[in-house]
Amino acid sequence: MLFSLLFPQTILADRFSFEFSMAHHAIVISIVSVICQLLMRKKINDLTGGINLIWLKDFLNDLFFDAILMILPVLLLTIFGFVNWQVNIFSFSIIFSGFSILLLASLTEDLFFRGFMFQLFIQAFGKWPAQLIVASLFLLTHINNPGMPGIVKKMASINIFVASIMFGIAYLKTASLVMLLC
Repeated sequence: MLFSLLFPQTILADRFSFEFSMAHHAIVISIVSVICQLLMRKKINDLTGGINLIWLKDFLNDLFFDAILMILPVLLLTIFGFVNWQVNIFSFSIIFSGFSILLLASLTEDLFFRGFMFQLFIQAFGKWPAQLIVASLFLLTHINNPGMPGIVKKMASINIFVASIMFGIAYLKTASLVMLLC
């Protein structure tokens, strides 16, 4: 179902020079996830977890945890000289734009990898085989991220694989995607 919606849009975007943004991906994956849940006769809350005050508290706590997960590898790579930073013009619009893209990417990836697909793999293979399959697929989608030569690519790949396992554990413990949406 996902392929049947994304493939035509990708062709149309290429043909008419239209940018198929992260927001478009998030919308399509959200729609497909909801449709698949309904076709399986499952509640949407089975996919996302219940949205309430506890969810909001977890969301805010997990923003901090996810920031640490992102900052720590970058900090280590910077300390050991594998990454160099250049300061450009500071702008709140650039920061807002970057934050929005990261949030949409997180939403899209987590609905796809740890949402419906992860649940199906757990039913088919069990928790740990599903974890390894999803973490491997998650790594494959990130393996050619730009700007990652040599040791940086190896360290980033390890971090991506481990982060995927951690996100899967978080989902298994909470039955909610809230931690993963940050």
